[in-house]
Amino acid sequence: MAKLKTQKLETQSPLLASVESATLHPNWAALRVLENATTIATISSHLGRSLPLHRHACKYLTLAMMQARMENRVLLIAKHSAIEPWAIRAAETFGVPYVMVTVNGSSRSNVLEDQARPCVNIETDQPLGRDQAIVELADRVDCVFVRAGGTVETVLRNRLLGRRDASVRVATPTPSKLMPETSSSQQRKANQLFDQLLELGAIGWHRFGQSSDRLTPNECDSVSPEETLLRQRDSEWCDDDENWLVHCTRACHGPWPGETVSQYRDWVMLSESDSATALLDGYRGTCLGSLSRILRMKRLVASALTSCRDTPVVCFANCSLSSLLARRCYRPHLHRWDYEPYGIAIRKDAAYRAGVESVLYGSPEERKSLPADQRFRFQAEGRTFDWTAEREWRFDGNVDLDVFDQSDIRVFVPSDEEARTLRTEFPITTVGHFLAK
Repeated sequence: MAKLKTQKLETQSPLLASVESATLHPNWAALRVLENATTIATISSHLGRSLPLHRHACKYLTLAMMQARMENRVLLIAKHSAIEPWAIRAAETFGVPYVMVTVNGSSRSNVLEDQARPCVNIETDQPLGRDQAIVELADRVDCVFVRAGGTVETVLRNRLLGRRDASVRVATPTPSKLMPETSSSQQRKANQLFDQLLELGAIGWHRFGQSSDRLTPNECDSVSPEETLLRQRDSEWCDDDENWLVHCTRACHGPWPGETVSQYRDWVMLSESDSATALLDGYRGTCLGSLSRILRMKRLVASALTSCRDTPVVCFANCSLSSLLARRCYRPHLHRWDYEPYGIAIRKDAAYRAGVESVLYGSPEERKSLPADQRFRFQAEGRTFDWTAEREWRFDGNVDLDVFDQSDIRVFVPSDEEARTLRTEFPITTVGHFLAK
């Protein structure tokens, strides 16, 4: 940052100099931290829910924190920015001092009263974005992810054009092999933007030794043609419309059920791609990853909520898996399919003995008449969708798979390749041929 004094915060930022009415109000904690300090700002476009993007960005974030610690730099974090929760967690993990920066905070007195937490509030009656503010204030800027056409791209370009001092580092775009949901045009735009920022004077930030977080076929047990044929023959149960309860797994974006946000962020930042834990979690963020975790834990964790959103339950469909997959559809408002070809089926009579019960469909008034310990079974009749077609069953709490015989459980995935990655004593069935074309 520009020269600092104990009683007064001075800045030579061209941006803030151009905003004549901008005034910086650091609290005493910020003044102590920033006195004679050099600063770094880490910025990022919105990271969304993509685990590969989280991991890619956080590898650079951890590198930035380790270097900041070695160089005794102070981290500037824009409040409510996309990177804020990640940057705070990284700074605390690596012991890097940080200062929160707000623009036109809700109250200057609130910022100044919280003397224990270093804060700087910038007051101005001119347009000034939070990312723009810290990019102009910091001595060095590390960008861990930039999206073409976004605010972060704009503020980076302004800094590069105004400074031309090789003080901005930009991480390489996320490799397409780690982001299968990224289209070729999006990848091309990301690469073009990266090249353009380098031409303006940004330093290309490359992390060497990157490896895929996915298990390869060579790391999985081989499956003989006889085993493949057995799995195909074993799919007859998938057409049974009465005797099996089907639970389809979904990809878990963010923390696992029961895992805190801080624990998830620690895993993203600190896990190594070549460690045993990372290999076991190699498909985290996918349906296969969720299923793999269920089988390792031998437990279906109650994470679905009832229609009144007050009881976590495990849900099952009492219809044939083949019909469920054949009629599945994509829900644009949820950004996912309603059913996925990954999951576990339990023989219905065994599930009933374990406490799984059929859902009671009705009106909200009917729910009130149910005993308290039976309300988890209630599902309101849908107005736009007929939920009764699912013939849903539920369990109040977690389902322990250890209580079932192996013959009462079926695991299903689309392909033999995915089946090879699973470690389980339960029979596995491949069901890709049931998907609607």
